[in-house]
Amino acid sequence: MKKTLCNIALGINFLLLLYGCSKTNDISPAPAPSPAAPVVTDYNPFISEKTWWGNLTNPGEQLQLYSVHFNADLSLVWSQASGDYFGNWKLDGNHLVLNFPSIAVTVKADIAKDSTLTNITCSNTSTINSGKILSVSGQPVAGTTWKGNYLDANRLPHAITIVFIDAVNVNIILDGASVVYQYNVTESGVVFRTNVNPGSSHVYFGLNRQDGQWVGTDMNPENVWNVSKQ
Repeated sequence: MKKTLCNIALGINFLLLLYGCSKTNDISPAPAPSPAAPVVTDYNPFISEKTWWGNLTNPGEQLQLYSVHFNADLSLVWSQASGDYFGNWKLDGNHLVLNFPSIAVTVKADIAKDSTLTNITCSNTSTINSGKILSVSGQPVAGTTWKGNYLDANRLPHAITIVFIDAVNVNIILDGASVVYQYNVTESGVVFRTNVNPGSSHVYFGLNRQDGQWVGTDMNPENVWNVSKQ
């Protein structure tokens, strides 16, 4: 009896040993870690010969649009409803500095990995709320027609049609009233602005966001409009 119990005990120990070895051998090696995402060290391709756009706020006003085109020679053109402003830019890693000597303004920002601007500061009283790269350059507008909505400062809607007659003249039809203006397109091709017409207070500023729409303002940031290509 004692011999039988001893043999049983030895058999059990042997089976446990085999089980333990089997479990050890069944353990698969840990998967190799995924390679880390490449670290961006050169942000120059985000800026040089690129156009960015966003919105800004002046004290006591509504949001308004802007665009800025960065030339490869480190000069830039900043466009908003009040006009075009010329300056220069420099890049240190992802830290971007825009200088406008003629108006003594400096803008600083960091370029994020998603092609937006963060930590934006401006040396004057304007607040720059956002900045984003435009993935496509501007397209010629001569000979195109756009229709959409115009919302005035009292939030009343109006119908608007914009017909770019040629590279110089644009016909803007607001609530059926047609006026032909001369207009200019910025170097980047994504902004147009009408010249002041005698007897008319309207000055249209538009930005082509590359999503099939022009958006813009008229006279002041509270008069906003958006149109789609017909």
